Order: sequence, then structure tokens, then C-alpha cells
Amino acid sequence: MAQVCFSIARESYSAMGHACSKKSTAEVKSTAPAQAGGAPAGDGKLKVALIYYTMYGHVKTLADQVKAGLEQGGAEVTMYQVPEILPEEVLKKMGAPPKPADTVLDHAMVDSLPDFDAFVFGFPTRFGMMCSQFKSFIDGTGGLWMAGKL
Repeated sequence: MAQVCFSIARESYSAMGHACSKKSTAEVKSTAPAQAGGAPAGDGKLKVALIYYTMYGHVKTLADQVKAGLEQGGAEVTMYQVPEILPEEVLKKMGAPPKPADTVLDHAMVDSLPDFDAFVFGFPTRFGMMCSQFKSFIDGTGGLWMAGKL
């Protein structure tokens, strides 16, 4: 059974079947100065980038539920999927369905990440590690980390 990980507000939740464990992480970083009550400066809405990878649609289903919960809590959520790195012919052989319609967060769009107050990451794991598609995305943000923007 595949393991799916979501990182939300400095907590990482891993779900396998019906079991769920909670581990402390630093995968979500707030970049906006907070006002009284924890709301970000400006219009008061927390701007969240929900960034995920899905091959068969399971993580997308979870991401939609996370998005609904965040929006119910008053957050403004923008969903992105990370770029696919497998060739289309390989995906067909694996029986992968077409990708969701959410915007693909390509290298040209990565520079917009500092505009968000928080990030939620969703990805399947492969042998206990994040999938290579998501790892490739994280590696592509190195310039922003080096510049202190994330």
C-alpha cells in the first residue's frame, strides 16, 4: 500500500490505510507578518499554496479535501501540481489516468512562491521517501531558499 504525506502548518501527517501518525516538521513556513489573532497582514486572508503530485488521482482527492477545509477556515487557497517527469508512454504503460486540470507549477512560476503565507504539500511516497517528481520540484526552489525568500 502506498503512503501519502501532507504537511500542514508545521505538522506532517502520514496516512497509511487507517493509521495516522503526526511528526514535527518545518515544511510549511509563514512569510507574512502576523496581526493580532494570527492573521496575516493585508486583507486578513491567509494565502495558501497547496502543491501536490498525483499519478493515479488519490493524492488529488485528498488535496481537494484539504483545500475545502482550509477555505472553510477562511484561507485563500491556490492549488498547483508539480510537473510530471515521466514520459507519456511510461505513464500509459503504468495505467495512469490523465492529469488533473490544476495549474502545473513550472519553473517560470516558482518565483511567485514567496507571495504565499503558507504552503501545504501533498505527495505519495516511494519506499519511504517523497516521489521523485516532488523531489525535483523541491530541488528547483533552491534559488529562492538561497536568497532567503522561502
